[in-house]
Amino acid sequence: MSEEKTSHSDRFADVHAISINRADESAPSAADVYLHATQRPLVLVLTDRTSMSWRLHADPGVRIALVVMSTDMWHELDTDGLTQVDEPRITDQDDWPELSDPALAALAGTPPSSRTHCGTASLFSIRAGP
Repeated sequence: MSEEKTSHSDRFADVHAISINRADESAPSAADVYLHATQRPLVLVLTDRTSMSWRLHADPGVRIALVVMSTDMWHELDTDGLTQVDEPRITDQDDWPELSDPALAALAGTPPSSRTHCGTASLFSIRAGP
């Protein structure tokens, strides 16, 4: 697994990208993403190359502006763990730059606040700061 973090203090939202490339079919096919208190709203970019089930869990006070799904295969997004937040907008990667909210659309061409790549993983944690 590799993880990169950068700070973008000028943004109104933090973009966090998680990419899973499961080469082994016996590897977990579900990923739990735990979202902890952050200073700004979150944009999540979830990418998988095989069939995946993504489960989002948020601490009280977490604000999710957008979830971008990027996959070539079947995927499932379980937002039941987001009881403390409004229903996030969910879009495909191809539609993201066309969002009616220009501030969100502008984030599409910029580097994420954090980027995680792995071949197999089932648990991720997103926190405030670089």
